[in-house]
Amino acid sequence: MKSGNGLHFTDVGKGEIALVFLHYFGGSSHSWGKVIAELSHVFRCIAIDLPGFGDSQAELKPLSVKKYAEEVSQLLQGLALKQFIIVGHSMGGKIAMYLASIQPFALTSLVLIAPSPPTPEPINDKERKEMLKAYGNRFALETLLNTVTAQPLANCDMEIAVADNLRASHTSWNWWIEQGSEENISDHLSGSIVPVLIISGENDPKFSSSYLRRELLKYFPLASFTEIPKAGHLIPIEAHSALAYSIKMFIESAINKDTIVPL
Repeated sequence: MKSGNGLHFTDVGKGEIALVFLHYFGGSSHSWGKVIAELSHVFRCIAIDLPGFGDSQAELKPLSVKKYAEEVSQLLQGLALKQFIIVGHSMGGKIAMYLASIQPFALTSLVLIAPSPPTPEPINDKERKEMLKAYGNRFALETLLNTVTAQPLANCDMEIAVADNLRASHTSWNWWIEQGSEENISDHLSGSIVPVLIISGENDPKFSSSYLRRELLKYFPLASFTEIPKAGHLIPIEAHSALAYSIKMFIESAINKDTIVPL
């Protein structure tokens, strides 16, 4: 379905608490399919195609992390959610952090999965050029995906990931590599007022667990950290069951501490 501002999203499950999923660079709502299958019997699960990805092809002007967060915020306002948790992966994690800084009234928790940091990503010029050249090239995209996973993806998972990458708009693809990943949003993060869970992959070649702790503790000093064994960067695809379990345990813990109110 589509929101009033043209963002495509899926909405399944009927739980009182809604999980709002924001995908990684090149992904879409499809990236969360296996995670949602394990969580939608307990929670309402809303997975959004960010602008220029999946079926949300409308371009934003100007393109910025702030604008992406504002578009997601507008969609959520239209849904009139009573309680929701933002779950952001990689690029979606950076957008989730900015969105949380706006402090939406119904936001109760923040889950960041191998998130792009608030400061510029540690990408060298060679990597950046390879990512730019990979656009629209199936073989290059498969190679790129294989460089960020701990183990080769199953054929069906690789096909979904490549198909998502091929659907991305060229403008949004280049924007993230050249500008979005380089944005410094740290001035907007003055400390979260909601519980935060940061999840890393043990063998993530992009953002190691130690790197994420070093980068994020200064903004989220009370955050909980979880490392998923044997996982690389594409945790929702590589380790969906372990990820779903970690999210569920975090929410149950927050409810027990009364930081999330069961309706």
